[in-house]
Amino acid sequence: MTKGASKMVSPRLTAAQKIEAEKTKKRVEELKELFQYSLYSNICRSIFEKDKLLFSFLLTVKILQSQGKLSDIQYELLTCPISGTENPIDMPNPATDWMSPTIWNKLCEYANKDRDFMILVTNFRDTHIEWKKLFDCERELEDDIYPKNECSADGKWTAFQKLCLLKVLRPDKLPNAIKDFVSVSMGLKFLVPPEFDMEASFNDSSAATPIIFIMPGNDPLKQLGEFCLAKRK
Repeated sequence: MTKGASKMVSPRLTAAQKIEAEKTKKRVEELKELFQYSLYSNICRSIFEKDKLLFSFLLTVKILQSQGKLSDIQYELLTCPISGTENPIDMPNPATDWMSPTIWNKLCEYANKDRDFMILVTNFRDTHIEWKKLFDCERELEDDIYPKNECSADGKWTAFQKLCLLKVLRPDKLPNAIKDFVSVSMGLKFLVPPEFDMEASFNDSSAATPIIFIMPGNDPLKQLGEFCLAKRK
């Protein structure tokens, strides 16, 4: 900076301006949450019951990715098929008494792409007894059943990392773990679809966008008839 040039000084906010800024920030967050739940509620009206958990999961993933809280690599590990026929890092299985070659190869494929899982595989000789407890567990899985994550400051695996681990070690536990993931990340309300609201659906419809019922095993004729009678009054 040349002599005599004025320095750029960031304006300081007054106490009142700080309070107003905090209010604005809080309002923006409230609007985001409102929009997210509105999107969830409206989409749930249009999909089958069996697909609603999948939609909740995909919505959660996209939001976390947009916030930089979920890496594309870990998402790929969970969603892309892994054959387990080859070991990309040529590391021998230290737990052949209970872990199959396929499962070990899948873990090694994880390790080949993600640092946290590389540490897991590297230390598996010392920790495989703890992992066997997870592999054999018959009760509902709690946080304390997962061995320590050496790459984490608090020693814990994230909810999404747990999904990746269960995909390989305990795929039978994956559906409940997905529910836990959505609940922890978004809140329990994103697991409980709102009941069908005929009034709201009618208000959203038009001559160009009619209401179409696809509800196997649940005949909406009675509900529709009652709604028509109420509208006629």
